[in-house]
This record gives sequence, structure tokens and C-alpha cells, in this order.
Amino acid sequence: MPGPFDNESGKHLDSPIYAQGHWFLSTASRNLYIVPDDEEAAEIEGPDDQFLDALNSHYATHRFDTVDPRELALSLGMQFVEQPQRRFDPNVGYFHA
Repeated sequence: MPGPFDNESGKHLDSPIYAQGHWFLSTASRNLYIVPDDEEAAEIEGPDDQFLDALNSHYATHRFDTVDPRELALSLGMQFVEQPQRRFDPNVGYFHA
């Protein structure tokens, strides 16, 4: 699952920039993509595919705080994952309910 991983501990790390980011779910593959709430320090997490490319392209030209993630999700054929559906476990990383 997406998110930073600590090789020394063998655990995923919970990070506010990912937890508070924009979460997208591919309706076709059920893959999770997380756009961090930090444009300078972190990359978009998710499988390397056309959805990741589309998210990278969009966020490269739009500031995080100006993006309507629900509208973007619809335009890409994805779902926006709302805060109550977001989960984190250090053994598996970020996932959705």
C-alpha cells in the first residue's frame, strides 16, 4: 500500500502530509493514490500507471489547495476517498475502508 516505508523497522510510517492529502481510488483496479499535502517534499503515492501520470500532470500545474479533489476524481473516472474512510496500519501502510 502507498506511504513512506522505514527499511530499518520494516514498518510503514504514518505521515500527516499523506494522511491529510487527497486520496483517490481507481474504480477499475481499486488501486489507491495519495497526493500529499506538501508539494515540495513528497511524491504522489500509487502504482505507476495512467492514473498516476494524470494526477502528476494535474498537480504539476495546479496548487494543492486550489484543486477540488471530488471534481478531479470524477473527471479521471476515480473516486475521492473521504476522511472517515481512510485508514493506516504500520504493517500495511495506508488503505481505505
